[in-house]
Amino acid sequence: MTIGYLTLSLSYLLILSGPWIIRRWLGACLRPRAVALLYFFSIITTGLATCTGLALLLLRFLSASLLVDMGNACGGIFAFGHGFLATNHWNYLIALGLAAVFLLQLAFLLGGGARLICASYRIGKKNRSAGCRCPALPLITGKPWTGHVHLTLSAGMKAQTSGLLKSRIHISRAIVRHLPGSELMAVISHERAHCLGRDNFLVAVAKSFSLAMFYLAGPRMAYREMRSRLEKAADLKAAAQTGGTLVIARALARIAASEQAAGEKTLAMPVSGDGNVTRRLQALARDPGENAHGWRRLCLFLLLAGVALAFFCTSALAVSGADQRQAFVCFTEHQQGGSRICKLDHSK
Repeated sequence: MTIGYLTLSLSYLLILSGPWIIRRWLGACLRPRAVALLYFFSIITTGLATCTGLALLLLRFLSASLLVDMGNACGGIFAFGHGFLATNHWNYLIALGLAAVFLLQLAFLLGGGARLICASYRIGKKNRSAGCRCPALPLITGKPWTGHVHLTLSAGMKAQTSGLLKSRIHISRAIVRHLPGSELMAVISHERAHCLGRDNFLVAVAKSFSLAMFYLAGPRMAYREMRSRLEKAADLKAAAQTGGTLVIARALARIAASEQAAGEKTLAMPVSGDGNVTRRLQALARDPGENAHGWRRLCLFLLLAGVALAFFCTSALAVSGADQRQAFVCFTEHQQGGSRICKLDHSK
């Protein structure tokens, strides 16, 4: 059991260090969207591992408390119960603290996710009610699909996508009025890249998990880096479709200069992205070439992640031993039957 807890702790620490490993090893040698997806899966894996760890600790504490309550009625399986919780009142406080953190994390996950979904629906409804389709956009841009873009009356030069699984592009009329054709197409292509990549959905799930793990710095850092990489990936895709990075850089600089106040950014992916326009302009100015050793590092990282997950799952199964599960079954038998002897065989 001690080896199981030690392996569980070490593998969890390795999982927890995932965002820093990605930033150190893979941040500069893979394509931005690939790095963003790695951050996304790192956040999800860390969240699931954290919930599993808390559940295992609660299982140990609660099963021990049940064993203490029932005494030695059913033989040797209850021997552990007289050791831990009953010896010190602080152990009960630790168990209550773990339960509070587990419930609080679950509340943040469900409440934060519901809040983000409502915000996305509200923003999308507001933009749809205040906007309309422009039949002139296909003529201006030369792309028939731009006829589905919605024009809004929002103040300033703004462009964003709203919606989770079925995203829509919303741009202000000021953008159509003030940007030349190539820069206008770059802005629309940037937003279309977000729509095709389901970036709003990725942002919603990642933010919900990072809110749930409010006491950990890794998921929060991974969420910020993920958003930055998604913006960079959309910039590069728009640049490839509209004639180079200078076009999207000029459009981004014009829009950033005209923005007087930040709008609702909860789940809408605006063209100004994560707000760090200077960093995005610097990224566009650099060579987006890929490091030759990038895929080797990625394979090594995936191998390391697989080993860590295998050790975590194996040790978690070992920690949640048969005696802990039988404690709950035994307690249920006693509560339902009323007798001091349950039907389980505790001879082992």
